[in-house]
Amino acid sequence: MLTLTGWHLLTRLGDSSVMLRTGLVMVAWMLWKREWRWPLALLAVMVLTVSSKVLYFAFGIGIHAIDFRGFSGHSQMSAVILPLLLAGLGSDRNSAWRLFGLGAALALLVGISRLQVNAHTPSEVIGGLALGYAACLITGRQAVDRWLEAPVLWRMAAVLVTLWYALNFVPAPTQGIIYRFSMALAKALA
Repeated sequence: MLTLTGWHLLTRLGDSSVMLRTGLVMVAWMLWKREWRWPLALLAVMVLTVSSKVLYFAFGIGIHAIDFRGFSGHSQMSAVILPLLLAGLGSDRNSAWRLFGLGAALALLVGISRLQVNAHTPSEVIGGLALGYAACLITGRQAVDRWLEAPVLWRMAAVLVTLWYALNFVPAPTQGIIYRFSMALAKALA
């Protein structure tokens, strides 16, 4: 079992400061190849995640019976990005799909880390993982094929961006930005 410090290190991987940068490298290639499904799925789950948090912060809308206040962004981003990122390390479709599974397992560990560091409730982590996995699986075949077409240096750049920002970690201010926006929205609509 990981120590608390180990869980804190693992949870960094799902932070927006890491995943957004990795996602941008991947989206750039997808758009270059005119593959719109995965970038649109990524955008859609990001909007749903942020919207769920705004609804809670601004209006108290959540599911109190299961202690749900909004989707875990770390879990969602990890689940939509890490499977595809690791699939890109494959040399062919078969190895890519095995690595896709490894990326999905790594995303699950990021989700568990959010529980271990007391950042989210189980319902928020499960919801975030479900959103991310759904987006990744719905677009999986085309996304993996397009990502494998990327030059090895491009795919390695995405991995290096991930490692660089995870190791030289500065947390993204996204939660604070969402909270301040939510308060301003609630005030404007009051």
